Amino acid sequence: MKSIIIICTILISVLFISSCCEKSTGPDDDKHHIGWIVGNPDNEYGTIFKTTDSGQTWVRQGDTLTVPNIILHAVRAVDYLTAWIVGEAADGWATILKTTDGGQNWQRIGNRGDIPDTELLGLYVCNEYEVWAVGGSNTILYTDDGGTNWVSKADTSFFPYSLSSVVAHDQNVWICGNEMNEGGTIIHSTDGGTSWQHMAEGSFLKARGMIELSAPTDSCVWVVGHGRTILHTTDAGQSWTIQAAEVIPCWDANGVTAINENVAWVVEDTGGIYHTTDGGVIWEQQTNIPDASHGYYLYRISPMDEKTAWIVGPSYFDGIILYTVDGGETWTRQNYSPAVLLGDVSFVGSYH
Repeated sequence: MKSIIIICTILISVLFISSCCEKSTGPDDDKHHIGWIVGNPDNEYGTIFKTTDSGQTWVRQGDTLTVPNIILHAVRAVDYLTAWIVGEAADGWATILKTTDGGQNWQRIGNRGDIPDTELLGLYVCNEYEVWAVGGSNTILYTDDGGTNWVSKADTSFFPYSLSSVVAHDQNVWICGNEMNEGGTIIHSTDGGTSWQHMAEGSFLKARGMIELSAPTDSCVWVVGHGRTILHTTDAGQSWTIQAAEVIPCWDANGVTAINENVAWVVEDTGGIYHTTDGGVIWEQQTNIPDASHGYYLYRISPMDEKTAWIVGPSYFDGIILYTVDGGETWTRQNYSPAVLLGDVSFVGSYH
């Protein structure tokens, strides 16, 4: 009888230990997402925030020795240790930052010899080694060795648009951008940037700059921009559908992130959040947001899945962080300090 009691006790202990060590798949798991946000400088260096608790707390990283006194435009979280950031130029070349220790240290990548003296606006990290960065004056940079060496993939015959967003799937690369007097551009490469083709050319793009794109597959792409424009293709750019557009292009759709060919979010000026579950046939506005959000230009969105996502953007005076765990039915505001303008957000394992 005593041996049976001992065996039962051991089994219960093993089950208890196993359940404690097993990774949570319930609601508590949402409390431990890791992400980064970037924005305008404060106290003489660019702003980098990190969270390890899904945004319950945001902690500033970097210092004046490692981060230039510039606007940081884009960030991509690779894993819990690795992230990349791009921003304005400083000391004669564009800023590219990388961390491999969770942000305890940020290393500036490149030098005047291989990085041009222009701001970088968009960033895409394919894997541990391959990274794309785009920016002013038709700048397209690519590395396949983790940032040790960079090569230009730009077609110098193209007009020098300010390129703001890039997505790369193997040899398929999509880029968009804009220029004040020339409107928008969308370019596509099927050979890893050796050659480029202009997409969706014509009077429509001539009047509307493009700001960000998202490509959940090689053939499915969304592009957003001036005039609350949402363009969509399902055949790799052979044809385009205008899913939304205003007559006067002064109100911007700033960010788009697609989870798959059916589900995507778009964020806009004055607190606009739109969501589709049918490939963009219907874009439903999500209005259950804090009242103050209407005074902000929502720039970027980083969804973990169809339920959990973060949005950031600036006003004229500070920034805002919005968070949802119910697919956007409700959005709550998260706190951070110092109250700088915010430009981009990326979480580990997210679609952005």
